[in-house]
Amino acid sequence: MLGRKGGEKLRVNELRVKNLFQIFSYILLRINVFIKEKSRPFYLEFDRRDLFSDHYVLEKSSKIIGGGRIRHIKDVSIIDRMAINQRYRGLGYGARLFEKLLKITKKRKKTKVVKLTAYVEVRRLYEKFGFQCVGNIISILGRDNIKMQLNLKRQ
Repeated sequence: MLGRKGGEKLRVNELRVKNLFQIFSYILLRINVFIKEKSRPFYLEFDRRDLFSDHYVLEKSSKIIGGGRIRHIKDVSIIDRMAINQRYRGLGYGARLFEKLLKITKKRKKTKVVKLTAYVEVRRLYEKFGFQCVGNIISILGRDNIKMQLNLKRQ
């Protein structure tokens, strides 16, 4: 803890270079995919949920090529912000990243349901993992989306 100046408490926390590079690369990936490609407003892409989520990156040869986040709310896990660098799409990297994120949620013993919202054009990827569409197609920022969920069998 640093001394007080004007009554405020100041703290210096260490950021490690490797993690700082990963964080920066992950943020750039999300900017490129969601803000530049999908025209999502910045204020909607980076939200308070980022603070309460676990973030994961997919690395290939030390380069961040994908990422996503998982939020846990009681017995529900939500996978979202899945992004793959445009150069690596269609090569199975998205499925591999999603498979790992799903495995992480299944290891969490409290999780009974895994939810996500998918662009309609990629919902088949999630159906291959057992997810089912829930509700009607909804338009978010001019793109068709569908809510999906997977009910986990727990004893």
